[in-house]
Amino acid sequence: MTSWRRLLLGLAAGLIVLVVLVFSYQAVRTVLALREAKNEAHQLSGELRRDDVAAVKKSLRTIEARSATARSHSDNTLWNALARVPVLGDDVDAVQVMARALNDASSKVYEPATTLLDALQADNLRNQDGTVNLTAVASLEAPLQDVATALQGAVDQVDGLESDHLLGPLRDVTTNVRSQLDETLSVAKGGVSVARLVPPMMGTDGPRHYLLVVQNNAEVRSTGGLPGSFIMLDVDHGKVSLGAQHAVDDFPVLTQPVLPLTAEERALYGDNLGENIRDTNLTPDFPRAAELINALQKRAFGTTIDGVISVDPVVLSAVLRATGPVKVGDDTFTAHNVVPRLLNQVYKDLGTRAEQDAYFDRAARGIFGGLITRNVDPLKLMRQLGKSSTQRRFLVWSAHPEEQRLLAGTVASGELPRDTGARPHVGLYLNDGTAAKIEYYLDYSASIRAASCTVSGGQTLQVGMVLDSSAPRRGYQLNHFITGNGAYAPRGMMRLNLRVYAPTGGELTSLSANGRPVRIATADHDGRQVAIVTMFIRAHQEVRLSAEFRTRDGQRGDPVLDWTPGVRTTTSRATAQSSC
Repeated sequence: MTSWRRLLLGLAAGLIVLVVLVFSYQAVRTVLALREAKNEAHQLSGELRRDDVAAVKKSLRTIEARSATARSHSDNTLWNALARVPVLGDDVDAVQVMARALNDASSKVYEPATTLLDALQADNLRNQDGTVNLTAVASLEAPLQDVATALQGAVDQVDGLESDHLLGPLRDVTTNVRSQLDETLSVAKGGVSVARLVPPMMGTDGPRHYLLVVQNNAEVRSTGGLPGSFIMLDVDHGKVSLGAQHAVDDFPVLTQPVLPLTAEERALYGDNLGENIRDTNLTPDFPRAAELINALQKRAFGTTIDGVISVDPVVLSAVLRATGPVKVGDDTFTAHNVVPRLLNQVYKDLGTRAEQDAYFDRAARGIFGGLITRNVDPLKLMRQLGKSSTQRRFLVWSAHPEEQRLLAGTVASGELPRDTGARPHVGLYLNDGTAAKIEYYLDYSASIRAASCTVSGGQTLQVGMVLDSSAPRRGYQLNHFITGNGAYAPRGMMRLNLRVYAPTGGELTSLSANGRPVRIATADHDGRQVAIVTMFIRAHQEVRLSAEFRTRDGQRGDPVLDWTPGVRTTTSRATAQSSC
């Protein structure tokens, strides 16, 4: 080999080493900066919960600076060239996209976010008389929309990244940042809807009337629990007052549905869905349940209302975190004792259903009375109700179509997802079959994962649900109000009617309980296959359900699983990473 060839080879080797060193340095700085931005975002969540405005602003600036560092080290000619290299190119391109998206979003979010932080102070959202400042609430829409627009741009950029094909450390950062962007975007979009809806719904254009429904999770229904107490809320220019109150027995049981039911509804839930107020939320679709509740209350009391609001004792616990303890008669309700008292102790202490219903009604009225008469920090209350909404416990339906359209798609709507496009949706919804309050002793959780993807974009989804009964054996020391009279299940045993909703256009391919196949019947509901399962759970028994679904072609998005919220303060939604 001639000397000039050796020289050229040496120069080439040196150049390659230099490129590798430069790229390695820039790659390390970029990934470290992205990680620091991700960690700062996690820290920001805690600062928001503490209302530490100064710290939040500082964290927003830090995220902007870290993402700018990541972008400056990855947005250059060297990286652009390496992005075209086979195998390595996917990772290089992913880093560039993440850095660019995060920097674009953080730089555009800071100004509207700081405007929001300053506006979202108790003194700004509350008038001197304690009523809600509806003008201040309406003014939040513009900055919230700016935040949502910036975040949507970032989400659109990263949505095309296929994380499964990336290197381990980069895959983790990409997945985490994408998840945080999605979650924050969802909150921002929900905030826009709230800012638009709250002024008219709280009477800025005239008085409004709502029926507040308190669900009883100890007797489980698809949306949470048996409708147990009903209070009229009168709202006018931000001021809320309590009106008439009704118990379950104030509603007559009809001999035919109050509204026409579809053949699918009849097959799944029976005519009592529209005949008995107790069964209106056998369906997991809250807007439909609210329409039926509205029609039944109209038939019973002749009242014209503007909407239905649903909560459960877990939401009452959240409200009490905002108000502090509330004394009702001889009882003092706190965030810690309200759930066990209303869902269990009352049935042990009082010997008739009328006494129990009256106690439940007094407690609900007293807690909400405390909320509207005390000088409660509106931001603290909004945070608690927002958390309840994400658990699908605080649900709202409006009788005004234009408002209902704005509610659609938000967590507060409680609607049954129909065609969700590329994102497959699965649902597991429970209804009591024991006719008692035994589900106070039921704990359950669920999970979902995408196992495989076909060439045509259909996914195989694996879903699990664990149900665990802590009820005393044979209902020891529990009365018939809690265990039932034995007509539907032996004392201490739970009878549950489970509805398993497959994705739109998809199907359930297998279902087992504790490793054994389960026999099912199937029906349809608005384009979704539904499997009907009756389960008996003994005291101290754990049941592990395993289900597998096949989605329709083209559903390449991240799958979502919803299930019925229970007695414990836990999530009722899970999302998995797509296998496509």
